[in-house]
Amino acid sequence: MAKRFTKISVDGNLIFMDPAAKQQIRKAMDKENVELDMSGVEFMDSMGVDLIYRLCRHVRAKNGSVRIKNVRPNVKEVMDLCSIGTIAEISLKEEE
Repeated sequence: MAKRFTKISVDGNLIFMDPAAKQQIRKAMDKENVELDMSGVEFMDSMGVDLIYRLCRHVRAKNGSVRIKNVRPNVKEVMDLCSIGTIAEISLKEEE
C-alpha cells in the first residue's frame, strides 16, 4: 500500500527571524509522512536546517518519512552540506 503524505507548502525564508516559516514546519511535526513543498523558499540558514532535522526526527520516530520537493539549487546546497539527504528525500525545483 502506498504511503499517504501530508503536503505542507513552505513560503518565505527558513531563517531565524521568520516565525511564519517556523510555524509552517512545526505544524507538520505531528504527521506520519510529510511532503514539504519548498518552492517558495529562497534562502535557509542554520535555524532552517535545525527545523528540518527536528521534523525528520519526529516523523521518523513514527516510522514515517519526509520528502522535500521543489528545492532551489542554493537551498539544496545548504541541505547537502548538512547531509539532510541522508534522512529525507530531496528533489530540485523544476525549471519554469
